[in-house]
Amino acid sequence: MAKLHLVSLGCNKNLVDSEIMLGRLQNYELTDEPASADVMIVNTCGFIASAKQESIRAILKLSEQKKSGALLVVTGCLMQRYKDELMRELPEVDIFSGVGDYDKIDEMILKKQNLFSPQTYLQSPALTSSRVITGSNYHAYVKISEGCNQKCSFCAIPSFKGRLKSRSIDDIEAEVRGLVARGFYDFSFIAQDSSSYGRDLRRSKKDGANFNGSEDELNFAGLRDGENFNASCCEQNPNSSNGDAADGISAQSRLVCDKDSGGESADADDERVHEQDIDLVALIKRIEKIKGVKVARVLYLYPTSTDERLIRTIVSSPVFANYFDMPIQHINDKMLSLMKRGAGAARIKELLSLMREAPNSFLRTGVIVGHPGEGEAEFDELCAFLREFKFDRISAFAYSKEEDTASFAMPQILARTISRRLNKIEKITREAIDNSMRALVGKKMPLIIEGASSEGEFFYGAKPLAWDKDIDGEILINESYVQNLKVGGLYECEITEFAGDRLLARVLRSS
Repeated sequence: MAKLHLVSLGCNKNLVDSEIMLGRLQNYELTDEPASADVMIVNTCGFIASAKQESIRAILKLSEQKKSGALLVVTGCLMQRYKDELMRELPEVDIFSGVGDYDKIDEMILKKQNLFSPQTYLQSPALTSSRVITGSNYHAYVKISEGCNQKCSFCAIPSFKGRLKSRSIDDIEAEVRGLVARGFYDFSFIAQDSSSYGRDLRRSKKDGANFNGSEDELNFAGLRDGENFNASCCEQNPNSSNGDAADGISAQSRLVCDKDSGGESADADDERVHEQDIDLVALIKRIEKIKGVKVARVLYLYPTSTDERLIRTIVSSPVFANYFDMPIQHINDKMLSLMKRGAGAARIKELLSLMREAPNSFLRTGVIVGHPGEGEAEFDELCAFLREFKFDRISAFAYSKEEDTASFAMPQILARTISRRLNKIEKITREAIDNSMRALVGKKMPLIIEGASSEGEFFYGAKPLAWDKDIDGEILINESYVQNLKVGGLYECEITEFAGDRLLARVLRSS
């Protein structure tokens, strides 16, 4: 049997695409040894400079290990973004493809030909059953859409991934049901902007015809996708008694969202006003009905497409954890405006507060340091907020100057200044993560056994139900009252110690 070696770089959305390719290549034997492979595939990332460099290094390293007659295939975001340059500069590569043809990888290899479809590949129902899930026997990522309608100043992704394209709810439900039938019970729903899911699929309530919708109709906050906001709109409107104008929420939207509004219940309002919507709330409610889904979470919420109704749906869900992953990127109004984030600090803080109020909530965010226009005052405001607000996980990234972005032509901040700021903010993020972990000591909770830990075979690695796989860390199991622990099994455990930057736990019984 011919052998295949695949390297998947970048985000977990790329991982799903790699798993689709593996599903098309099941007639190959997977190998960890590139030198023995008949086909080597690198699924690249092209988001920021460091990711691009990692992709190029991986391609060149595999080319050095390629045996005679083997094929080196390069796919993914980097290829889509720099197609002409890379095809010219990488003669070591045999087959090139972008982000539109993961489902045709077997044909490309058979015919030994390049392929660049003009549209980003949107997962098709026919291939979901053959997708090969990697790295877990209980957890799977489910990609709900491709592309993005936001216009963030620092992000080039829409330039090579295109505008938002959502999968149908029926298609996503079918995939989850198929995965449950295969033994998976823990799901992370992902997209570039998950909270915008379905906007491109919505139907007109007036005539039922398919439409893309006017920008204002489709945006909860009345802001167009990625539209710049005026910082002064965050000030209290003297004619408004409840501050609706301050956070961009119309009185009608507030009436729908308020838990304590008079008249019919909020759920009844939701059902009446949103009955024809195809959105993340509708998807959550559909997934909840699938027997066998024990826990789920949504990653990559966006401030302007997240609202109280969505938060309330997650909080009340019997299946979805109170897990809120919303990258804020900054908290200073001037910077949010320059970044074209569409929401001001007041609105972001309001959403975060609602999320934090949820029982057993887990909050993850991401920030960018050194974006053009960030002075010391703006940076200090970001640091102060990250110290003050109790996030469970924070990812901090150095700004990367990228072609095809609004910030590319802005006056840039010196690299050494960005490095200094990143070092400072990483200390803050480390303290926040440590505090979140330390707060779990002494608690009893169900943990999923993931297998041998990153510390070696002397410990099992485990995670709480709420945490996402891999990105939120692991808990080390160093003691167990249960023999023969099963990978993927759920056990009642007690968190016993926080040592260094790791939590230790003992297994009490099967859950």
